[in-house]
Amino acid sequence: MQKVFENKSQQLVQIICDLLEQEQIKFTVKNFDLHRLAGEIPSQEVLPSIWVAHNDAQKAIELIKAAESTTDIEPWTCKCGETIEGQFSSCWNCGMDRP
Repeated sequence: MQKVFENKSQQLVQIICDLLEQEQIKFTVKNFDLHRLAGEIPSQEVLPSIWVAHNDAQKAIELIKAAESTTDIEPWTCKCGETIEGQFSSCWNCGMDRP
């Protein structure tokens, strides 16, 4: 197995899982619920990560890179000051669309 993705955001990890599932790439998610232990365990050991078989790793990495380059999946800050997760295109607080 090879790690192809890691991020502190469970939502972002889930989006990548959905992408891999659509492409019928089998994967395993590790540490999905360990974020509660951050501080007691080193942070790099509690980040959710996605692992795939070595023979699917290159395809998975390419899909993830393509998705990241075409989709704003990083959090953004609205003019009202709220931090919004990247998959959302409008602010939950004030309704303003993403700039």
